[in-house]
Amino acid sequence: MHIINFKKGFQINRTETKKSGFSPSLKFRQVLCCPEKAGEIKQHYEDKVLSRLGGKRLQQSKVSAGFSLIEIVIYVGLLGILAVVITNALIQISSVYHRARAEREVLSNARLILETVNKSLEQATTVYGPTSKFYNPTGQLSLITPIGATTEHTTAYIDYYIDNGRMWMRQEGQIAQPISAADVRVNKFTLERIMQGLNHEAVKITLRVDYAVPQYPTSIILNSTTALRGNY
Repeated sequence: MHIINFKKGFQINRTETKKSGFSPSLKFRQVLCCPEKAGEIKQHYEDKVLSRLGGKRLQQSKVSAGFSLIEIVIYVGLLGILAVVITNALIQISSVYHRARAEREVLSNARLILETVNKSLEQATTVYGPTSKFYNPTGQLSLITPIGATTEHTTAYIDYYIDNGRMWMRQEGQIAQPISAADVRVNKFTLERIMQGLNHEAVKITLRVDYAVPQYPTSIILNSTTALRGNY
């Protein structure tokens, strides 16, 4: 680095002139030998250097601003992609949850219906034929059982039937009660009467339960055969 000294403490840094792209002209080099013009030379040199440096800094700031805008666009694009991925993942998780819930509800309701009907069959003495409907998809089972009988009678009647997609149980002298939930539909309750000898019979049940929400179609079919043991 070469420093050219002038009177009154004025200094010229040749390295800075190279960085700024400004080189002194021939006339400028000639006047360096005149100390009385040092102030004029100083002002002239400073104006040139500052003008060059100012232009380059302005260009650099514009380039920096351009890169910042591109980065913002990239960030926004990445955030959009991330939002789409997260949304799809949440939708998939919600779908899996509702489907699993549908399967659980269908299975639990079908088991509850079969367990309730089979328990009544085991306790019943006979099937009451006049109101029972066999070999029908929406059948009805009427039983004569000693369970729930009043003091005046030794037996009572109990009915199982489908109404508006739900399975109902009605005991004699009581209000009918649903034994299936509202978010499932009992679409099949087929009964088959099986005679196993004199005064011995059994009932075969085919039950189909579907989930009530069409967005998550789920169904189950269960079969059971139970003998009436109340008259043994």
